[in-house]
Amino acid sequence: MQANYDKCLETILHHEGGYVNHPKDPGGETNLGVTKRVYLEHGGTKDMKDLLVEDVAPIYKKGYWDKMKGDDLPVSAFLGREDGTFPQGTAAYEKRGIAVTVPEWKLDKCIQCNQCAYVCPHAAIRPFLMTEEEVQQMAPGLMQAYAPEEPEEKVEGRRPRRRNQDDPILALRKWVPRTRLGHAVMAGEILTYEQALASGLPIREVEIVDALIPNLEDDVIKVNMVQRMTDSGRRVRFNVMACVGNRDGYVGLGMAKAKEVATAIRKAITAAKLNLISVQRGNGSWESSAGPGTSIPFKTKGRSASTRVTLMPAAKGKGLVIGQTGKRVLDLAGITDVLSRTKGQTRTTINYAAATFNALHNMNTTRVPEDLAERLHIQRGRVLE
Repeated sequence: MQANYDKCLETILHHEGGYVNHPKDPGGETNLGVTKRVYLEHGGTKDMKDLLVEDVAPIYKKGYWDKMKGDDLPVSAFLGREDGTFPQGTAAYEKRGIAVTVPEWKLDKCIQCNQCAYVCPHAAIRPFLMTEEEVQQMAPGLMQAYAPEEPEEKVEGRRPRRRNQDDPILALRKWVPRTRLGHAVMAGEILTYEQALASGLPIREVEIVDALIPNLEDDVIKVNMVQRMTDSGRRVRFNVMACVGNRDGYVGLGMAKAKEVATAIRKAITAAKLNLISVQRGNGSWESSAGPGTSIPFKTKGRSASTRVTLMPAAKGKGLVIGQTGKRVLDLAGITDVLSRTKGQTRTTINYAAATFNALHNMNTTRVPEDLAERLHIQRGRVLE
């Protein structure tokens, strides 16, 4: 501590300078950083112009250094603070001026030089070096979000591509979890969507789905314009149905309303992600040879309003024998071969897509014995490597 005091005193005196007596200075006569009033309070008798380092050193030690009581702190007072970190909110007790604005780290401009952490006044930005084991304990979407971006090759005569504002990977960079499941995903305790379903916790944040299944594709099924006459005039709303899936055993369907088409599409995609279900795939056709397949294991039915859809297993290579609307839903679910039969108003696109999705959902409610599931090669969800 004495060595630290000597070093600090040398630095302070170097910056304070010598004798000053400016008429606009409220402190009056000052020499080596000590005003005349402070010097007299400590029993000084010399003229202010004649002060030496030996005269002001006791004042600095008694008036400032000893009041911190660094020598009286036991080692146990630093338990849990070995790395120099402090809990948040301690700046409220700071007596000196603090930063007016808080710096922000921008990942798209980061070159990993650590200069932002060096100039940050209150350690709001701190770099951490992660090991390979720690990287493996991250959700795949978070790994893509926090990985440094490779510079895009510049093509002569072409403007650089701009990232979409609604890009889920960009949203993950600013994601602050608000639920128990979200905190578990951010902490690396849950790494797959299967583990999230097994936890029994509800999925209320769309970022959880983006973090666990980052390769989801979306498709807008239908956009309807709804007009309503009111006292103030004609009110226009847009009703959108969207479907999302990873083409490997997961599919979701959602609807939303908004005043603008873009907002309605964005809300519908979010609703579809929160309505994501796993799809049972297998080889249930008697025409197929033995082995796994990407058809459905058994016949299933679904309905929505007056539209009814029946899905039946098909042999490998048969394709999707279903209407265009149902084909878009099954394609995102990862089903390549299926036979179908429909009843009702299939021209109603929204009901047709909802009935197809309902048929896939009803497949999950059917109990299948283990020996039959093994014989039909039933695979629920995506095929994990």
